[in-house]
Amino acid sequence: MYFSHGQRNSKGVMVLINSNFDPNVQIVQTDHQGRWIILNMLLDNKQIWLINLYGPNNDDPSFFENIYKMYQLYKQH
Repeated sequence: MYFSHGQRNSKGVMVLINSNFDPNVQIVQTDHQGRWIILNMLLDNKQIWLINLYGPNNDDPSFFENIYKMYQLYKQH
């Protein structure tokens, strides 16, 4: 179980992985506000990225641009 939660009850994201599923999780990056979590794992020698988002209720393109930049940053490693 991987999660990111804010300081209030209004935000949070989680990724549950079945116990029969055995990925090699290499990167876990979370947001301190509980709006996103980024996981990078190897499964059957294939790299997999999981990104779980709790987007803002208003139109905020910068939120998604920042997520994409974070993904690109970690993807280079």
